[in-house]
Amino acid sequence: STTVTTTLTIGGVAGTFSSTTVAGPLPPPLSFTPNPLDFDGQSMFTRSLKRQVTISNVTGSALTLNALATDGPFAIASHTCGTLPAQLPAGGSCTAELTFTPPDEGPFNGQLNAATSAGNAAGALIGTGERSLVTHYYGSILNRYPEAAGKQYWNSEAARGQALGADLNEVWYVLAMGFFN
Repeated sequence: STTVTTTLTIGGVAGTFSSTTVAGPLPPPLSFTPNPLDFDGQSMFTRSLKRQVTISNVTGSALTLNALATDGPFAIASHTCGTLPAQLPAGGSCTAELTFTPPDEGPFNGQLNAATSAGNAAGALIGTGERSLVTHYYGSILNRYPEAAGKQYWNSEAARGQALGADLNEVWYVLAMGFFN
């Protein structure tokens, strides 16, 4: 905190005034776009396609980016930030490509953590592990994420086959063969 004391004299009468300013927490030195980085649904135990996040220096001066790390079932596949530690100029940015490998069914949260000379910052990461293999097939075979209608169609086909008494693994095998026709 900083205290400033001022003496003011008016018409021969003096008065002393004090003001104390308490510094709050500094804002994070980096921003992440998008934030959160959403991996949506991903087949359990399979690695997603890469998703990109932009890391921007929002301070008024250059800083040193010392380290990047993730937690949860997320991983850094690559980044354009240079060999760390690396300088990131004021207003400068770099990108990181991340993947998501859900170890189970359900929602997962994590962070992309960045350590800098101006303090630490974190971007949110989210994704959902799902029993469906549709996203995995699209990524492995077509190298893209499924559109909503396509994902819904293939999931409904799997449910239909299972409702007819077919083994779910066999249903997914038959559906995978459908991608090649």
